[in-house]
Amino acid sequence: MNPEIEELRKFTKAAVTKARLGKLRDALSNATALFLRLEPKPGDEDAAEDFDSTQSELESALDELESACDELDAAEDKDEREDAQDQISSALEDALTYFDEIMPVAVVGDPAKAKLVAECKAKLAELNALPKEQQMACLSTWLDTLENTEDGEKKRQCLQRLVQRRK
Repeated sequence: MNPEIEELRKFTKAAVTKARLGKLRDALSNATALFLRLEPKPGDEDAAEDFDSTQSELESALDELESACDELDAAEDKDEREDAQDQISSALEDALTYFDEIMPVAVVGDPAKAKLVAECKAKLAELNALPKEQQMACLSTWLDTLENTEDGEKKRQCLQRLVQRRK
């Protein structure tokens, strides 16, 4: 089994508290990077179909897990925390189920792609930390600077996909 998946699996043993939320977010980031590197096994048409259907379900589960983490982080009372913890537990189980389903029909792709995705996610996190009115201006500026770099087009496309996933 992949260490990224096993890292996520550790969070099924007990409810995720605000104190453990940072570690869960790290594990989720690593699992998402793994997800983005997955490709269907070549040469098997049935495996490719299974991969495609499971890939979208896994992406949804990872997005739900991220949203549930945000809800726990924003929870102000016990009821909100418990609801968010339930959502985290459910999304975590779904993500692990889909990882278990997709791994037999997938291969892990190029780590350079994962590095690219990690850089884009970090930049997206920086942008999300800014006030709303500054986000688009900073995103536009960053995208403009990418046009002048060798791998800028790849980063720009990656960032745009990540932004689309968050909508």
